[in-house]
Amino acid sequence: MIGLQSYAYVTANAGYTFQTSACVMAPANNDPVIAYMQSEHIYYAWSHGWLGDPISFKTNSAIKTSDPRFLTQNPPWLGRLPNYTLAVTHADRPSILTLVKHDDPNPPQLQVLTINSISYRLGRFISEPGYDILVITPLNHAVTISEAVWIAQSFSFC
Repeated sequence: MIGLQSYAYVTANAGYTFQTSACVMAPANNDPVIAYMQSEHIYYAWSHGWLGDPISFKTNSAIKTSDPRFLTQNPPWLGRLPNYTLAVTHADRPSILTLVKHDDPNPPQLQVLTINSISYRLGRFISEPGYDILVITPLNHAVTISEAVWIAQSFSFC
């Protein structure tokens, strides 16, 4: 029995810890996203938990993510990790992680930024077949909490 548990522990992969049937579009391998965020010095991001939590976990909290929806509840709630929510809230222009369909070159998440005159830097990565993950970094000013909620949660499949 101890041998089997030891084998399971040694072969466990932190990247799969948060994989769920609730969001099968979330990337099983988010290493390219993490590498991009680290190379671009992105330490804070708004994100749905299925996208952001594994990144925070795998980077040992070097990249902090939080779900902006928590702040719009009545009363506001700071989420599962209140320190992360506060850190992202107070960060200067935190990025946003979201999912889009692979064949959509101008998804609604980017259209709302353009409409609101928010310039941004974009990283786009293959997530699962047919879907991409976007790392959107506002450049000229931060998005509001309500904009972050809409952008991060506008992908309705997760």
